[in-house]
Amino acid sequence: TISNPNDAGTTENDQFGFDIALSDSWTTVLQPTFAGGVKTTITNYYCWLTVGAKLEESGIHTDIGVAYVYKLMPYQNTKRELQLSGDLIDEVTLPNNGITLEYTLEDPNPAPESIHDSFNQFGANVVCNEDYAVISAPFASIGATTVSDVQQGEIHVFDLSDGSFERTIVSPNQNNSDQLGLHMSLDGTDLAATFADTVAVWNITTGNVKYTAGTTFGDFGSALSGIAIKDNKLAIGQPNDATDGTGTGRVLVYNSGSLQHTISN
Repeated sequence: TISNPNDAGTTENDQFGFDIALSDSWTTVLQPTFAGGVKTTITNYYCWLTVGAKLEESGIHTDIGVAYVYKLMPYQNTKRELQLSGDLIDEVTLPNNGITLEYTLEDPNPAPESIHDSFNQFGANVVCNEDYAVISAPFASIGATTVSDVQQGEIHVFDLSDGSFERTIVSPNQNNSDQLGLHMSLDGTDLAATFADTVAVWNITTGNVKYTAGTTFGDFGSALSGIAIKDNKLAIGQPNDATDGTGTGRVLVYNSGSLQHTISN
């Protein structure tokens, strides 16, 4: 059970766990040990757990949001072999249950100090892989100097080798109420995210848009229940679509930006 680390000193209404993401696992092989003619090799399996607390305080800003990244070690494999012949004696994989808080991630673009209640909701949506954590702040108002409801939204990329901030991704047009990043999906360096009535795919190592999908579907972005990207395939749920009747919904599947399948209820 993971409780809010509560950097800001209060846990009231922080909504820790509003969104979470697990990376694929990776391994670290420890230096083998030798004793009594036996070679013992231990391999640790790790994965990242990213947790959003979209209304956490940060400094003077209330409700701006914070994200936390934990390193999980769910398994440990121990393999014993005869030192000379290499013949396997035994191999055991057991649960480890190790967990440590590695990084506390904060919005790199908070509102000016004059706007104490910034309400960016950094951490409303989080995705991660072995190398990166990507955190959205869908209610961020870009360039605001007073309390503002323009809410173009921002997405921030962090390097998980050291927790450092890498870059900010914005919607191509930065229109009011785009609310970029209400829904996201990450596959390698491809990030799919919603804004307004559109879904776009970015390369998170460059911040460049690879392609967009949508733009003519009305509720296409804001009313999505989810999106998923894998190997240039982008699946988009449109639960309020009325093509086959009010609110019946549908799923659209794109291949590298071109519509490939429409799946009806």
